[in-house]
Amino acid sequence: MNKKIFLKNIAQVAVSNGFRLLSSILMGLILPIIFSVENYGYYRLFALYLTYFGLFHLGFIDGVYLHFGGKNYNELEKPKFVLYTRFLLYLELAATVVIVILSLLFLDGERQLIFILLGINVIAANLTTYYQFISQVTSRFKEFSFRNIVYAILSSISVGIVFLLKLDNYRLFLLMILVINYGLLMWYVFTYRDITFGNKNPIKNVKNDIIQFFKLGTPLLIANLITVLMLNLPKQLVDWFFNIETFAIFTFAYSLMSLANIFIAAMSTVIYPTLKKINEARLKDLYNHSISLVLIVVMLAMIIYFPLYLFVDTIIPKYSSSLNILRIVFPGLVISSSIQIVKLNYFKVLQHIKQYFLTGFASLIISTILGFLAYVLFGTTESIAISSVISLFIWYVLTELYFVKVYKVNPMKNLIYIMLGTLVFYLPYFINNIYVGFTTYVVIIVILTIVLYKNLFVKIVKNKSLE
Repeated sequence: MNKKIFLKNIAQVAVSNGFRLLSSILMGLILPIIFSVENYGYYRLFALYLTYFGLFHLGFIDGVYLHFGGKNYNELEKPKFVLYTRFLLYLELAATVVIVILSLLFLDGERQLIFILLGINVIAANLTTYYQFISQVTSRFKEFSFRNIVYAILSSISVGIVFLLKLDNYRLFLLMILVINYGLLMWYVFTYRDITFGNKNPIKNVKNDIIQFFKLGTPLLIANLITVLMLNLPKQLVDWFFNIETFAIFTFAYSLMSLANIFIAAMSTVIYPTLKKINEARLKDLYNHSISLVLIVVMLAMIIYFPLYLFVDTIIPKYSSSLNILRIVFPGLVISSSIQIVKLNYFKVLQHIKQYFLTGFASLIISTILGFLAYVLFGTTESIAISSVISLFIWYVLTELYFVKVYKVNPMKNLIYIMLGTLVFYLPYFINNIYVGFTTYVVIIVILTIVLYKNLFVKIVKNKSLE
């Protein structure tokens, strides 16, 4: 692995995701100020189901991603890719028609409109993801990053328009986002015109390739679905059992937490094609330290909770009740980050998707049971939030047991750090003064991090390999 290239790729994606972070901050903090709680709830409902509709490529894109990971762009067979692109377009057109028809037949009111918009967005979302995956697997991160920056700027302008004109209308805002999504898609189409337009050869010429992509990608699609369901289940339960205003309050907490996911996505984007080029022996050496570094970064980044608390309590008091939810679920970010950034990428590189699916499916069953029990026994959104953190920890342990078996790693230090760090984060809950709570968390978590990982820091400072 070329360290300079890797750091350059990380830097490029990090800068672009910095812009995405600013855009997400505007959406996460400005929209709740302008929108009524009900309008914001419908906007968050669109965002929730958007995570599922991105899977309507049915594994095709994942198959392309896995098959061509680590390739250079000039190594791709352009005539074949023209047919791959055309096939995906037909697939997404069919998905859009089916979704819109089903929405018209079985839904009504605001949900009908939301699902129609989701159906229309499928083509833009999944074709854009296809082009982005090509950028990622061929390490064209500069191109990928620049488009992220432009998208973030346009999204921010949309938020600015809503704010300046005081438009309490989630429908209009979603239409603006759809226009931006299709604009970004057209830009990708132009950039990748050599794999989009070409000779009109019949699809049957690449039939075997397409079948292979589905075979390769379907297990990863299912694994990704498990991930989405695990992360969405608490919100899904609140959508099913509570009104739209309660859903808005609950998901507002998750939207604040998701701001950190922008950087998580940046790291994950670069890590897969990088790991793909590393031999398995080296992968084994890097695994435990990779988990440690992610845990440390995210655990320290959780200090963002305290300024978020002050902002919401002062500027958006109508969402103050969401702060209890936010405090409960925030440590779950540490666990989900390590799974998404390191574990999932390792499963993909090793092509052990079946094992990832099995651990994820078992975790999902446990999470579902815990979530329903929380609702039945206590009937509160707080109980559902607590069950979600417990479920994430169980998911982490199950995936870790697999790598203990494969790599013979010792997971205890990282497990101790997660548990103690979570307890330290919850400690300020018993301190009424937010500033004292902030100081307490920072001091204790820094000391805990140094005590547990001082040897790792010494190796990094001395620029030694992490073995």
